[in-house]
This record gives sequence, C-alpha cells and structure tokens, in this order.
Amino acid sequence: MRQIVMSMLVYCAVAWAPSSLLAEQPADVGKVAVTAAEEGVPTCNLAPATRLDGKIVFIVPGEVVCVRLERKGSIATPVELVGSRDAGDVLILKSWASAEVDTFLTVHNPFDSNLKYRAGLLIPGEEQFRATSSCTVLSERFSLEHWPHSIAALALTDFRLSPKGDESVVCE
Repeated sequence: MRQIVMSMLVYCAVAWAPSSLLAEQPADVGKVAVTAAEEGVPTCNLAPATRLDGKIVFIVPGEVVCVRLERKGSIATPVELVGSRDAGDVLILKSWASAEVDTFLTVHNPFDSNLKYRAGLLIPGEEQFRATSSCTVLSERFSLEHWPHSIAALALTDFRLSPKGDESVVCE
C-alpha cells in the first residue's frame, strides 16, 4: 500500500509568509501524504453558493468543496457546487489546518488529463489575497499542497488541462 501511495506523487507549494506565522515544528508532510492517500477521495459536502464566484473557487480550512467543471478544449471552467462526485467532472478540494499551524490542500483531479490552476491565499488579518504557487495534478490522481503557516482562505482559478502523457509535475 505504501508503494502505491508514494507513487501517487505528492507535491508541496510554499508561499511567502511573515516569519511570525511560520510553525516552529513543521508538519511531517510525508506522513500527511500517506494519511491523505489512505483516506481516499473525501465525501462532498454542499458548500454555500458564495464559495463559487464566477470562475473562482474559494475554500477555507476545515472544508471539502466539490465543484463540477465544464471542459472545453484545454479549459476547465467551474460551473456549480455539487453534493456528490457522481455529478460529472467533479473537482474535489479538501483543506485543513494542523495543530502545528500548517495548512494543507488536496486537489483531486477527475480528468484523464493533467490539471493546472492558479492559486491565491489570504493570510489571517489581511484583506487581499496573495499569489502562491500551485503544482500540476496528474490525471485521475490527487496533489497535496502545504503551507507552513495559517491561511484564512484559498482561491483557485484558471483551470487548464494538458495531455496526460507528460508525467512531470511543475510547480509555479
């Protein structure tokens, strides 16, 4: 099982944060990745409609957000929040914070193509989102993103698809 889990490719993104927000004892991301893989795909919870604003999906730690995406060529556009992953091409996002102040996000890619997106994060006490890196999510797999500090909310947008033959993970 562990070999399968580790072959799923886990990747992390670290955003800039003031040193006062950084965890003194960073989380063991490897253990978090194994746990996330063992838990499987999270169950969808129908989130309030305010979590989808145009083409931007918002999620806060402690939530699971499921969004049906409409595919047109290499673009995947969020069209509605759903309560089940059986509603078509459903992107499943799960965010949580650890006791060590770290914040995590899993992105479960339903497509037979690799998925890229842009992400922003909102630091507690701030009013504007900051850009952060995000990593390719390989076809029909999930990624794990990690920030070693608290995050009030994440915003994901600009979902793009690329051929699944390329197994490289790019974080930008």
